[in-house]
Amino acid sequence: HQFWRVAVTSEQATLVLPTMYWAGWTAADGRGNPLSLQPAVGSGLMEITVPQGEQTVYLQLTRTPIRATAEWISVAAVLLCVGLAAVSGRGTAGHFSLVLERRRLLALMMAVAAVVVLPFLNNLVARPFSANTLTWDFGEMGYLHHAPQGIPYGNGAHLASYEVAAETVTAGQTVDITLDWAAQPEGDIREVMIVLTNPAHNFYNFVPPIAADIQPLQIGSQQYQLQIPANAPAGLYFPLVTLSDNNRPRTLDGKLRAALSLSPVRVLPAQVATFETAQQLDIRPLQVTQRLPTVLDLQLAWYTAVPRPENLKMSLRLTNAGGAEIFEAQFDNQPGYGYRPTVGWAAGQWTNDWLSMRLPDNLPFPPPYKLVVQLYEQMTNQRLLTRRLGELTLNEQGELVFQENLPVMTLPEGLTTADVVYKDQAGQPIIALRGYVYEREGDLINLTLYWEALAAGA
Repeated sequence: HQFWRVAVTSEQATLVLPTMYWAGWTAADGRGNPLSLQPAVGSGLMEITVPQGEQTVYLQLTRTPIRATAEWISVAAVLLCVGLAAVSGRGTAGHFSLVLERRRLLALMMAVAAVVVLPFLNNLVARPFSANTLTWDFGEMGYLHHAPQGIPYGNGAHLASYEVAAETVTAGQTVDITLDWAAQPEGDIREVMIVLTNPAHNFYNFVPPIAADIQPLQIGSQQYQLQIPANAPAGLYFPLVTLSDNNRPRTLDGKLRAALSLSPVRVLPAQVATFETAQQLDIRPLQVTQRLPTVLDLQLAWYTAVPRPENLKMSLRLTNAGGAEIFEAQFDNQPGYGYRPTVGWAAGQWTNDWLSMRLPDNLPFPPPYKLVVQLYEQMTNQRLLTRRLGELTLNEQGELVFQENLPVMTLPEGLTTADVVYKDQAGQPIIALRGYVYEREGDLINLTLYWEALAAGA
């Protein structure tokens, strides 16, 4: 169960609570009056409508009819088993039959007691393992597992334990990690690198880490310091351990594992970009660089004026100068690869987000290229935000260089007004021509049009 204290100043308010809706959840106010509770569209979180005033909202997970029926079937099955054991053997009289009946009942009672009691006894007597051997690898072990015997490698190296100095840090601080090696491989000196990376690294190998450090592999304790950038996005990151010879860890029975990951580190925000905006949804590019010939890294800042109950999807795409889309240079996902969803954005604040997108080996059009981003609802494909972030051109070294496209929200002086409104098929206004500037230079006419979008995604 949960309870929330809320203060509503309007006639009523719709709240989205950070708990997934599930059949059986009910909501009521402090007087026991039921409240409307349903899953929020696009996220599945609890959505509840609360009337005006200060009150306490109570949430309770109750039995659904299906669950209650299943429980009664289970009880009936147990009673049936007991009854069958009790009447079994009564067809033959005698002392032997009575003894057999009692033994069956005793065995059944002992079995039930073992099922109920033994798990509790195991929790009482079991010694908890130390957290300094908790590892996972997103291949063979998708969850954190204890390895009290350490982690062996195929080349003879053996990681006995590790220590992460802090589970939670603020962006701009340093994460201190200690690796304790019990054995090292023979031959050439190898190095061990630890990178702090987003979980999306396991799905998109072009996602860069936010911090890294390298030390030689040798027996004993080795200190690593991972400096987190001050503007790094908030979220959960995991330290990924790799050897310079690309040797991978093994299970105790010798089975090959994926690259070793340590206990995750939660990074809290420090420097968050701030921009003036009057939009309900907005975005600003902080930095766009071409890290590799086929990878474009973007540092973005998202903004929402109100809480978002749904998880919107994002589309990054390149177009040529005329607006034709380059289909080989598109990336559709949620913000933060799904680890910074819109439902978690703080209203009235900017949210940092780092993303990378793949580029084709050869772009089909000559430069310049336009970098466009969209936010849209996945179920309906309705576009809520469309923004041209800027332009990419080639420098002398053949690298893409980004120039931000600053949105203009005011009309210039000397404008010839037009105020022509264009509507969609349903009669809703979508875009307006506010005016134009006409200039003539000999036989050349320069005409600049000033448009205003009247609907999201126009």
